[in-house]
Amino acid sequence: TEVPRISGENFDSKLKALILKTAKDFNVSIGHAQKLISILTKYAAACHRHPDAQMPEDWKSFAQSEFGRMPVPIDAIVLYQLKKLYPQEFSDVEAGTGKDKKGRPTYSAKIVKNGASQAWSRISDYDTYWSLQTRIRALAEAKKVAPLEFEMRHLWVTE
Repeated sequence: TEVPRISGENFDSKLKALILKTAKDFNVSIGHAQKLISILTKYAAACHRHPDAQMPEDWKSFAQSEFGRMPVPIDAIVLYQLKKLYPQEFSDVEAGTGKDKKGRPTYSAKIVKNGASQAWSRISDYDTYWSLQTRIRALAEAKKVAPLEFEMRHLWVTE
């Protein structure tokens, strides 16, 4: 697969190329393409050290070498938490929560740009996506952790 190939020099530009290619090849939004790729990289990061993991060596190597740069899978829950915890840094995010018919929590998030809002998963502009990742990286750096570690420790919290 192409995900381990984004490793090494120019990681960010290779990630961009892969997200744009995925969006185009599968006719999906940048929001959906980034989530797919980010979930795969997060899976590699979470599993690569497990002794029973059935993971190809290039994926293990990728997870070891690129953990500090792996993107956070952006979704409504992540955006809700970012907006709640860092409202000034994420003033372009509208996020809310509710309950479904069974009482389970639901989340919604939109990106506001030029006075218009759009569901995060439908964003078609890579720069909007990258702006979110850049801000998440800065928050992670301030806490002296990798972005994925920041997400797991600081954004996936129980209320």
